[in-house]
Amino acid sequence: MKTRRLFLGLAAMLAASASFTSCSNEDELGAQSPDGRTPITLTSNIATRTVSTELQETEIAQGVQVGVFVAPTEAGELIADNAQITSDGSGSFTGTIGNYPTGEGATVSIYAYAPYNSAWAGKLNEEQTFTVKTDQTTDNAYLASDLLYGTPQNNAVAASENAVQVQFKHKLTKINLAFNTADTEIDLKGAAVSLVGVMTQTTINLSDGTLGTSTQAGDITVAKFAADATQFAASAVIVPQTTAAGTDFVKVELADGTTYTGNISSAFTFETGKQYTYTATFNGNQIELKLISTIEGWEDGALNPSGDTEEKIVYGVGDYITSDGTFIKNSELNDDNKADVVAVIVSTQVSTADETDGYNAYAMGLTVAGSKGWGFTDLVGTSVTTFADALADLDGRSKTAAVLESDAYKDVEEGTKGNTIFEYVSREGNKSPIGTAGSDWFVPSIGQMIQMLNNLGEAGITSSTEVHGDNTSSPIYYTESNNVIDKINAYATAVGKTEFIKDSSIYATVTESNANFWCLQTNPTVSNDQTAYAWGFGRNPGKSNNNRNLIPFVAVKLPAETSSSAD
Repeated sequence: MKTRRLFLGLAAMLAASASFTSCSNEDELGAQSPDGRTPITLTSNIATRTVSTELQETEIAQGVQVGVFVAPTEAGELIADNAQITSDGSGSFTGTIGNYPTGEGATVSIYAYAPYNSAWAGKLNEEQTFTVKTDQTTDNAYLASDLLYGTPQNNAVAASENAVQVQFKHKLTKINLAFNTADTEIDLKGAAVSLVGVMTQTTINLSDGTLGTSTQAGDITVAKFAADATQFAASAVIVPQTTAAGTDFVKVELADGTTYTGNISSAFTFETGKQYTYTATFNGNQIELKLISTIEGWEDGALNPSGDTEEKIVYGVGDYITSDGTFIKNSELNDDNKADVVAVIVSTQVSTADETDGYNAYAMGLTVAGSKGWGFTDLVGTSVTTFADALADLDGRSKTAAVLESDAYKDVEEGTKGNTIFEYVSREGNKSPIGTAGSDWFVPSIGQMIQMLNNLGEAGITSSTEVHGDNTSSPIYYTESNNVIDKINAYATAVGKTEFIKDSSIYATVTESNANFWCLQTNPTVSNDQTAYAWGFGRNPGKSNNNRNLIPFVAVKLPAETSSSAD
């Protein structure tokens, strides 16, 4: 057997983030329970082969079996312990899970993974070993290696006849290989392609999706090209890992026994949820193997340490928008463009209604309106009284529109109507539109404000966040740290806005709770125990005609990814 040692040069292409595409399919799993309880049903999407390189990109492939755990959000026995359901390939499943619990305000938490493993029953809170296939030359072997994990966006799910969307993520790393034999006599017909000495085993905790340390290495056969093959590309899944410089990575064995190997020229980390595309090039008579690394989503990949780049530009949380609707990457903010900035993106998770209307992100204005109020106490929207419902409320745009059309708002005296938060976004706020990229400005919901706290301020608020009872005169959630507010304010000061979220202030939302409303408060005192705190949120303050602040929001349509080249 002839063996050739090959030199690998690495160049990289920075890739785009694969966004979650929502599925509207609401097919149910199973029939109505005999005791009248509502069955739990799911739909799915995944952020994203031949050995198709596009297998299981945005939907779980047809026939893949999924394991589901369902637990009461409060303490209690599991409703589903590793229930097995099967993907239909279009976002829905067949099989049964269980029924929602009865009782007012009862919610469940859902944890799902694929591919299904019957041995994982009863082990929701334990680390389980997962091993990828060492021969991934078939679609089935690839799918058995593509570890997915998912939960709902807000994992405190109330009973509903609608299917719950579970957002799955790829937990491992995808390697794509393509081959360029132009101007060579290399014949890949009948060739075998392998990844050499890569990690193949890890652990996963099913309660939160975290991976453990990789513990086992081996070779993975990626492709065995047919003797009459005309296309030469394939993919494999490996465990996230770091490779040292000079590590053998790819081996190509031709039908005549000649073997070519290529290595990683610089130390490199393959990250969870990301895919890396390498083009193996056979050059001239020396037949050197050159890998050009393209890092693409599933999610954002990191730039390889050397080489030219082609960058795919994707806008997201923390990027800015100017008054004419131009998007600016946070990293590209400068003295020449920051004066025109009017908003910063706070979330790429939107309500169903906003998604239907073509929006895929929310941004908040960077000018706060002060001394505003509701102007009336009548309840216009649905009364939101529980934290779980408040967290799930992303309907600020539609609720603002409903208030503006309501009799209660129309009855506000003209002399005081101009001082309301709704008049501000209807008239004053919309004097500064953001071109055709966004909707009218609106009063945000509490769920959208929490998106701001989480995504810009790194607050880490979830459905299991501790809340403090049913306080009526102080926030039901509070913290003594001001770090979250400082991080949010930094997005404003970066563009010259010196005052944004201030101490001793109430920031209104459009989410109502009886005669009160949900809001963000900064630096008051908890009246129950006189504990000073930096900020909190709750459903406490009564509606007023003034002394409220407003951070206006806008729904936006992020531009499709674009590419730019850099040296």
